[in-house]
Amino acid sequence: MALAVLGVAVPAPASAAVTLQCGDIVYASVVLANDLDCTNSEALSAGADGVTISLAGHTVHGLVHDRDHAGFAVRGGTVDLIWIFGPSGARITDVRTSLIRVGGDDTKIVRTTVGDLLVLNPHSDVDIADSTITGSFTASGSVGRSGSLIRSTITGARVDFSSGWNGFLLRDNRFQSSTVDFSQSDGGVLVENTFTDSTVTISSSNNTDIRKNTFRGSQTALRLASEPQQNTNIAYNTFESNGVGIRVVDNSTAPLRGTSIRGNTFTGNTTAGIWATLQAASTDLVTIEANTLTGNGHSPNGTVDTQGSLVNDGIHIDAAAGNNLRLTRNTTRDNADHGIEATPGSVVDGGGNTTANNPAGCRGVLCRQVA
Repeated sequence: MALAVLGVAVPAPASAAVTLQCGDIVYASVVLANDLDCTNSEALSAGADGVTISLAGHTVHGLVHDRDHAGFAVRGGTVDLIWIFGPSGARITDVRTSLIRVGGDDTKIVRTTVGDLLVLNPHSDVDIADSTITGSFTASGSVGRSGSLIRSTITGARVDFSSGWNGFLLRDNRFQSSTVDFSQSDGGVLVENTFTDSTVTISSSNNTDIRKNTFRGSQTALRLASEPQQNTNIAYNTFESNGVGIRVVDNSTAPLRGTSIRGNTFTGNTTAGIWATLQAASTDLVTIEANTLTGNGHSPNGTVDTQGSLVNDGIHIDAAAGNNLRLTRNTTRDNADHGIEATPGSVVDGGGNTTANNPAGCRGVLCRQVA
């Protein structure tokens, strides 16, 4: 092969490592033979499409970027900063870096540890797998593309999808002491993740699917915020040892149409399994169905709702009269006060709810007493 650096072709065996200098432009794929200290300046960049920089375990202090070329790849070492602005096909593999900035299409990041990941171009998509994020992951854009984060560890990070970043998949990740926000971003899918001491917030985002996740140890595990959104599906998740499992806060009259909270398990949440505040009447159907709520509300720390009532139940509904919030076939046991507490006339009793060893039984719906 011939290696071209700074525009000069240099013959080299395919497997030979090459010594490079700060500011070199690489025109063909290369294996690095040395560390580089180019702190606060440009270290290496691609001068053509399809260039791979193999770091071979070396450390590069400084910026590595693609100079707007397609098919750029970096692998196997440590880099301060990586910028990707080529049209498509960038690959980052087995790298440690403080920052990745993505502006191109079809970017894949695998087995990489990154502090901050910033997706800048609204036409970009990015797929991350088997990686670690420790700072922030931010993606926004009015015509955002889909992407994914799978089998990764997110620690002490903020993950933020906003302004039309649609169809993003979070699957089989481990979130620790982190926040995840979907705002004006439709079609998000969160499945089989573990959220520890972490909060997920959904606002102004339609058709979000939240299934088979585990939420534990957060003050509020899952929050539906007070902006209009439709068809949020929350199903078969486990909420344990949080303050509140699911918090619904809604101040508008057409907010949560088609929201379904179904088949989830809530255990040992200190304030409530589900706490919903609906301050305006709405005819839009919201369904809370076939959930199991056990041992919630035993340490509410004086938390009260908008009417001054203590929140210490399995399900606590603080709603205006006339809402179309339907409670059906929920199983409640050993909660501190009510299995279900709702303002009379504020919800629809769908039947089939049960209570066992809840001191105050149920209020606002009829619960069958079981052993």
